[in-house]
Formats: sequence, C-alpha cells, structure tokens
Amino acid sequence: MRTYWLLALGCDKNIIDAEVMAHHLISSGYVPVGEPEEADVLIVHTCGFITPAIEESVNAILDAAGRKGAGAKLVVSGCLVQRYSRELAREIPEIDLLVGVGRHGEIPSLIESTHRIAVSAPETGVYDSIRRIPSTPPYYAFVKVSEGCDNRCSYCTIPHIRGRQISRTARDVVREIQVLEDGGLFELNLIAQDLAAYGKDLPGSSGLPGLLREIMKQTTVPWIRLLYLHPASVDDELIELIAGHERLVDYLDIPIQHINDTILGSMGRKMDKAGHQSLIGKLRVAIPGLILRTTVIVGYPGEGEPEFRELLEYIEEVRFERLGAFVYSPEPGTSAAELESTITESEGRRRLEILMETQREISRSHLQEYVGKTLSVLVCGAYTDPPDLFVGRFFGQAPDIDGQVIFTGEECELGELITVRITGSDEYDLTGNMVEDSLDT
Repeated sequence: MRTYWLLALGCDKNIIDAEVMAHHLISSGYVPVGEPEEADVLIVHTCGFITPAIEESVNAILDAAGRKGAGAKLVVSGCLVQRYSRELAREIPEIDLLVGVGRHGEIPSLIESTHRIAVSAPETGVYDSIRRIPSTPPYYAFVKVSEGCDNRCSYCTIPHIRGRQISRTARDVVREIQVLEDGGLFELNLIAQDLAAYGKDLPGSSGLPGLLREIMKQTTVPWIRLLYLHPASVDDELIELIAGHERLVDYLDIPIQHINDTILGSMGRKMDKAGHQSLIGKLRVAIPGLILRTTVIVGYPGEGEPEFRELLEYIEEVRFERLGAFVYSPEPGTSAAELESTITESEGRRRLEILMETQREISRSHLQEYVGKTLSVLVCGAYTDPPDLFVGRFFGQAPDIDGQVIFTGEECELGELITVRITGSDEYDLTGNMVEDSLDT
C-alpha cells in the first residue's frame, strides 16, 4: 500500500487542481495520510501569484523536506513550479519531482517516472475536473469553468503561469455540477481567472449568460454565486440575467484594483473611472440589495498621496459591502516590475491599514442594518462548547473570504437552510438566534 500526504496552498482554482491530483492518486491505489512523516509521497501544491504567496510556498516545501521519511519522495507542483522550476530544482535538492500546471492528472505516472522536472506550456494541460475529490463539504463547491486569462494586467503573473484563456464546454461544466448535485450540493460558486469572459474562446458560445441558462435549466442548485468578474467583461445581458433569477444570488465579486485613471491605464485594466462609476451605478439600480465585493491594490508605481486619497474617497463613496486589499509587489516578468516604485514598504503598509480601517467601518455599518431582521442561513458548522452554538452563512457571505453568522439553535444539520433572527453584528460577522415560521427578509 502506497501512501501520500498533500498540502494545497493558494486560491480556490489552485485547490481544485489539488483535488484532481487526489482523485488520480486514489484511483491508482494511493491512500491519503494525515502527517508527512507517514507518507511515501509528500506533495506540496504551491501558489506563485505574488511574493508573500511565494514565500509561504517555499517555507512549506522546506518544512516538508525536513519531515519526509527515508525513501519517501517529495513532489512540488503548481504555479510556483510553472514559474520557477529550474530555480527550485537548483536551490532545493531534496525535491524529487517538480510538476507544472495542467499536468495534475499525470501525477501517478510522473511519480513512477525518472523525470525530475515535468513542466510544459500551460495551454497543453487543460484537464477534466469532473474527476476530483472535493475538499469542501458536499453542500457547497467551487467549479472552475475556464483556465488561464487573456487580460494582460501589468502587475499580474497569471497569464505567464496559466497561459491564455481556455474555456470548458458548457456540457462539461453542467455534468460536473450534476455530479456534485447528486451529493447534496446547495451552493455553487463558479470561478475562473475572469468568469465574465467565459466562452469568448469557444466558437458559437453564448458566453457566461448562456452557461448560466444551461446550469439553471439542467440543475436545481438553489444558490449560484459568481466570483472573479473583470469589470470590463460585465455587460447588460449578464446584469439583466442576474436581476431576473433568484437562484443567481445577489452577490458579485468585481475587482476594480484602483480608481485613478492614470493608475488604471498603467495597470492595463481596460476601464477608466467613469466606466467603473457607470457600471456600479447600473448594478445598484438593477439589483437592489446587491452585495458587492472588490479588490484593490495600494502602492502601485505612480500612486502618490493624491492618487491614494482618490481611491480612498471612492471606497467611502461606493461603500462596497466586501473588500480585500493588498500592497503592490513587483513580480519578475511583468511589465509593472520595470516601473520605478514611488513609495517605501512602510508607506505601503500605512496606506493599506488606513484603507482597511475605512472598510472595517463601512462593513460594520452595513452589517448593523441586518440587526432585527431574519435571514435564510446555510448551516456550515457547530461548536462543541456550548453545544447549541452554530456557524452559517447567508447569501451575502461567500465561503472562506467573508464573515459568517454565529447563532444559537437546536438540531441543526450541516447544509440545512434555516431562518435566523439577527440580534447583533461587528465588523465582519453577524450573531442571532434560530427561529421557526418566520419570513426571510
């Protein structure tokens, strides 16, 4: 009996790659174990998007190398390998095998091979993710509808790592959702590097709206969430579709990255400030109660204090319900890395803290509006002490990245949709009590 230990780092798209590896390993007779010391094969599935993620991946590799037993193999896979395979092979001799993106289905045969580096052009390795071992509970899942990205944002390494966009067919996506639905799926989270651009590379495709219509026609999943939509790809057809269908939850993740026109132009973001203002205004009118998540970058080259203040004022004006932010880091191979930095690291951290403090107050204000109302909440967990305390999410809280609803109740089942009366809130979470026979507000 051969055993494996698998550590997956990075985004939801990367986690799906690891789930595909797990399927192929188990199908080939491998058995998962909980500790690296117990494994015949140790796998670290890496992220290589930005410098902090790279550092986390390298530290995880070194830790695994120090914990592998005699005769065990250390395999490193994923984005970091696709980007720096030769450097990793040279600097960490304990690594036995390096596997790039798109080759996860080959992992059992590659382990048995004499290869040390198995990296090819990312576009050659698009695979069928229907065959995977989901690491999420059966009541919610992420489904990746395309690989790669055709946008060329100046700061982003994804096109270099993942290649050009290659969309799966609607038939394949629907088949995967149907398999998950058979296991009790309640919440479907559709993901891609640019979800709204889905299908633009498929002849005759009707794009994301067409895919969504097929999903709604051929499945009954109650919650369908759209994540990672480039603002320049969001069109009127998509907005009207979301506004007209209850199963498409009123939650959109639209990263703006910045709002100053000069910065946006340098970033290659394809939309100026006026375009963002028009889109956000259109969404707010068409979809009352919409929960908007965005992402922004502070400290990009050329961002002085006036440009930062313009971004901060826009966030205060729009009042995004959810927001993530990070300090710009120059990534080798990107065009932005050739630009001269205009601020120090400490100044970048200062701006980030100011921005996030602003967002904390916005989030606190938004959540306070739910106090006294009832919400339909998906039960996601339970405390053992006290035994009547549970954790869940309403439609406006995406898994892993947003807050949660903490509530008291009795006899709740994971994956069950229950009604909670909200009694309190803080910066990111809601608290409440489970109630019966109350209307969802």
